[in-house]
Amino acid sequence: MTYGQLTPTTSNTATGERNIDSLISAKRYLHESKQSSGGMGGDPEQPPYGGDEPPIGGGEPPIDPIDPPDESDEPVGIKTRITYSFPDEFRDKDYESDYGGFDGFNAFNSAQKAATRSIMKMYESVANFDLDELTDNKDRDATIRLANADGTNRFDGIAGFPSEPDFMQGDVWIDSVNDPRNTNPKIGNKGYWVLMHEIGHALGLTHSHETHANLDGPMDSWLDSKEFTVMSYKAHVGGELIPNPVDEVDQPQSLMMYDIAAIQAMYGANFDTRSGNTTYTFSTSTGEMFANGQSLGKPENNTIFRTIWDGNGRDTYDFSNTGRSQSINLRPGAWSDLSADSTAQNARLKIEWGGVVTKRARGHIANALQHNDDPRSLIENAKGGGGSDTIQGNIARNHLYGNVGDDRLWGWDNNDTLDGGSEDDLLFGGRHNDILKGGPGNDILVGADPYSNTPHNEVDVLWGGADADRFVLGLASDYSVPTVGGPPANRILYDDNVVWTEGQNSYALIMDFELGIDRIQLRGDSRDYNWRSVEVVHDNQTYLGTGIYVDNPVPHRDELIGVLVGVNASQISVYDSSQFSYVYATTEF
Repeated sequence: MTYGQLTPTTSNTATGERNIDSLISAKRYLHESKQSSGGMGGDPEQPPYGGDEPPIGGGEPPIDPIDPPDESDEPVGIKTRITYSFPDEFRDKDYESDYGGFDGFNAFNSAQKAATRSIMKMYESVANFDLDELTDNKDRDATIRLANADGTNRFDGIAGFPSEPDFMQGDVWIDSVNDPRNTNPKIGNKGYWVLMHEIGHALGLTHSHETHANLDGPMDSWLDSKEFTVMSYKAHVGGELIPNPVDEVDQPQSLMMYDIAAIQAMYGANFDTRSGNTTYTFSTSTGEMFANGQSLGKPENNTIFRTIWDGNGRDTYDFSNTGRSQSINLRPGAWSDLSADSTAQNARLKIEWGGVVTKRARGHIANALQHNDDPRSLIENAKGGGGSDTIQGNIARNHLYGNVGDDRLWGWDNNDTLDGGSEDDLLFGGRHNDILKGGPGNDILVGADPYSNTPHNEVDVLWGGADADRFVLGLASDYSVPTVGGPPANRILYDDNVVWTEGQNSYALIMDFELGIDRIQLRGDSRDYNWRSVEVVHDNQTYLGTGIYVDNPVPHRDELIGVLVGVNASQISVYDSSQFSYVYATTEF
């Protein structure tokens, strides 16, 4: 006999990225009138309920660039419609007999329904499908039907994949007897994780540890944990494979980065979610996340343990409401730690005898991975707080603000703006044309990429601000400036390696050099440089001042590497140690 409205399915295709494929089952849903935008195919046989493991969860993979959808499979841009419901009566005894070993089916309570609706919206927010609730006498016709069941001690929940036989397809049953936490799901607790996990199965996600139910083998061991996927049984990397956790460890508060990547690989990505300019903030007292001031749900405990997917716009992580030191990283798949100097609000992943926490999450917030390398999901801006923060950008045009504290800011790629705020900051612009503002304090400004040995064809605008600042135009490989990892290149910055021109397309535009207070750092010694008056044009604006040149032998032209705007050449000398300092491969400033 057939129960529910069967939704047509189509085969999934491997992406070629094993950690994504480790979470993808054989089939996904394909609505009769609305086709999916996913584009996957393939057709390994899918054992019921995620294989022979005691069911409750699914699979997990890490992601790299995903192959474009297979256009021969179905068109892109049209959503799949999948229905779900909460059946409130089970009068047909044959229905129970179909599920041997399970009985006592009963309806979800109000807390379970509310949590399920929020999780469905969460899946909708990242993937290109509509998850619509059916109510009243239509509830038995839904593809995904959720209810409680009395079973054995073998499971917290059980779910049917899209590839299951008729009566099982999409069904989700939650154990309401053996663990009462399952009937009181709240963001960040076990009951909420069970629902995210089982709904993931119903939509086509598998367990991260399985070798037979997915399109590839298990997820790499260094990723197989709830830090990366809700489909994992492991609380932390290297942890035990525990389908039914009994301790009170903190659980993911959202889909994690590989859940998002895998569900998008099957159904396509939703770039309409928060597609305007969105500012993300968190409460330091509850862990609650806000998007443009609107709450996205308060967790049960005061922890932060989630991944953020953002569809488009110029977006900002604003973590300025804390005095803790932070490590903020905007790169896809990277984690941000909002309490780098403590364990505040950090999820507990392993608790030993006596309540001692021995494992915590590697951070508070993870960035989603890019879908098909699409940059719309990137977070562009970040604001630090009152501690000494490290903030790293990504390939987008970033605006990074350190705020109070001795901060380190890295722009990396694109035309970035870095604002250190107050106190002693270290600013690295990275590649392309950047604007660096030190602010009050003794700051170090490095406009170009300190690791690159390739010519620097860029113009960076540097503002030191008040106090004694150092403008770096040369580096030595002995850490002549502090870095975030590895020695810098041993080179002169802004040298375009074109000896027949003066190099007016690559230099640092130093806007507020203060005589007797600030200094220029150069590589080599004073005999390698000269200076003279110069006029340059940048962004359609003319600047007059003193040019700092690499003194090249005739017939080569001297190379312009820096311009001190508004400073008369008669006031400058590369031999004046109050104005210039020099670094070598074997010495440190």
